Parts: sequence; C-alpha cells; structure tokens
Amino acid sequence: MNVHKRKQGFTIIEVVLVLAIAGLIFIMIFITLPALQRAQRDQQRKSDAATARAKIIQWKANNKNASLSRANDSGGYSRWFRVTPGNALSSYFGAKNKDSKYEYSEMSPLIRTIMVAPYEANNINYNLYFKENVDDIMFIAEGLTCSGLTPEITNDWLGEDEFGNPVMSGNTYNLKYSGPLDQTKTIVVVTLENSPYYCLDS
Repeated sequence: MNVHKRKQGFTIIEVVLVLAIAGLIFIMIFITLPALQRAQRDQQRKSDAATARAKIIQWKANNKNASLSRANDSGGYSRWFRVTPGNALSSYFGAKNKDSKYEYSEMSPLIRTIMVAPYEANNINYNLYFKENVDDIMFIAEGLTCSGLTPEITNDWLGEDEFGNPVMSGNTYNLKYSGPLDQTKTIVVVTLENSPYYCLDS
C-alpha cells in the first residue's frame, strides 16, 4: 500500500504575515534613512566649521594677528566679502569658481559660499541673515562670540542694508548680535538641516 504525503505550502496567513513584516521594515528604513542622511550632512558641516576656524587662526598667525579686513581685496572695511578665487583667503580655503557659486577644496561640497565680516564691519552694525533651508553658506565674523547671537525668524523683504550687508528675502533666520565686541575673537557659523545653525568660537 503506497502512502503519499502531501506537500504543504505556505498558508495565506503566513504569506500576509511575511509581507506585513517586510512592509514594516521598508517603512522604518524609509522614515529613518533621510533623518540619518541629514544628521550626516550636518556633522560634515560642523567639521567644515572646525576646519574653517583652523584656517582663520592660521591666516591670522601668518599676518601678525591682523584684522580680516586685510583679506578683503574689494576694499571697504565695513563690508562683508566672499572668499573667492584670488583674494587673500583663497589659498587657505582652496577657492575655485563652480557654476554660479564657488567650490572650496578645503571644505566639503556642502559649502558653496563663504562670507566674511571683518571686525570693522561688525563694529558698525551686525546681523546675520540667511534664507531658510539655505544650508550651503558659511559665515565668518570677526569680533563676535557665539554666546552673543540670538536667533529670530522674520518674513520680511530685507534687501541690502546701508553698509552693503547681504540680506535675503522670504523666511529668514536673523541672528542678531548683542554681545561685546572683541577683535581677538572670531566665530564661524554654518546653517544646519536639523537645527537653525551651528556656531564655533575661536
């Protein structure tokens, strides 16, 4: 007498359970991966800020602790200036033209514009404005400390102030400075994705 054992397959419940678990894993990855990527980019921006601080310290050591206004080839002590190819800070940051912005070999590709405010500019008027979600800008400001910055959010058209400081429109983070001025201090500020900004003192 031949006895045939019937092969059993997966039941519908087992198939549904496996698909539910796989879907749950996919959703968890879909939710957490972007957050992890943002955190990784923010960490790189913080690393770039530390590198920039070291570069400024090096520049000052090589220039007898002179004001950053000495690095402004466009002239005007009371004006912001960009680190661009050919100016005094260019070799420290490895500035190159790239599309409509810049590329810095000493920075990660996340940083596309470095703005510098010398002590003389800050002694007259100081505010940092940067558009919401503009996370490729780095600010270097002489004479300030991180503890003196106060973040605000404004929605006005701000234009350009009388001193030529760059002011953007739309939803902007406005970092007002209310601390004392000290020419021996310099801050480096980068915008982040998971928080408004990151500031380093030197």
